[in-house]
Amino acid sequence: MCKLITGDLGSFNIKIFDGKNTNCFENRFIQDNDAELYGTEYISLEDNIYIFNKGNFNKELCKTKKNFKVSLLYGLSKAGVTGDINLILHLPSSSILGQKDKLVEQLQGKEFEYICDGKQNNIRIKKLGVLKEGFSSFYSLSKRNKGLIAVIDIGGRSTEIFTFSDGQLEKEKSIAIGTMNLFQSITDKLTNAGENRKLEDIQKLLDNNIISIENYSDDIERLSKELTNDVKLDIPNLEDYKIFVTGGGAEYFINSLKNIYKNVDEMQDNLFSNVLGAFEIGKAKGWNK
Repeated sequence: MCKLITGDLGSFNIKIFDGKNTNCFENRFIQDNDAELYGTEYISLEDNIYIFNKGNFNKELCKTKKNFKVSLLYGLSKAGVTGDINLILHLPSSSILGQKDKLVEQLQGKEFEYICDGKQNNIRIKKLGVLKEGFSSFYSLSKRNKGLIAVIDIGGRSTEIFTFSDGQLEKEKSIAIGTMNLFQSITDKLTNAGENRKLEDIQKLLDNNIISIENYSDDIERLSKELTNDVKLDIPNLEDYKIFVTGGGAEYFINSLKNIYKNVDEMQDNLFSNVLGAFEIGKAKGWNK
């Protein structure tokens, strides 16, 4: 029997769901084969050592150009996953055709032996599924089979929009704008004001009330207008839909989008909606048996 595991390797975070617990870990690491490992978060894989919670966030839009195996194996181990698994991951809809085969080639049927935080782990990926970010989130909704529903998934580097009618997919759109654009704008303003800040600092500054997101409403409004103007090209009638906003950027953009569209709500468990919805899809396929 294989356990079904779903994951989302975001620009900021690694999200893992094992059917019971959701887990979130920062997706930021450096390779340092000479590092002192005591007190660090790390994995040792294929004769290299990767230290987490250090370095810069990877701004590459193409996920398969990143060292995704390191992020994935770290997240699985931190979530307590070991042994044989069936795994579902996510990609932006705009790039899934080109990147899906690369993920399958490097992960499906493969066995990985490595050390995470001093503990040996062994993971065998029997089956690998790849779904579109945002599309999975639709299946985390308890009521989804009637009426017009749209999902706006705001990630770190992209925003994915899907529309559904009575549970059937209609249209989809991927836009290369995400939370990282907002955080970079905030970083630039702080730097221009004489503060020595990096993009990696912004989330911590917000979480600890050192800066307030309300002070950057003009940046949010600007990016929201860029998003909605781009959407109009392919989905001109988005205001007809009940819109659910999800992803890590939902909390920052929700009020601005409510000012643009009339029927907007933040999706429940917005940070984990992709992995929760993907688990429902995996169960329907029998991948949890």
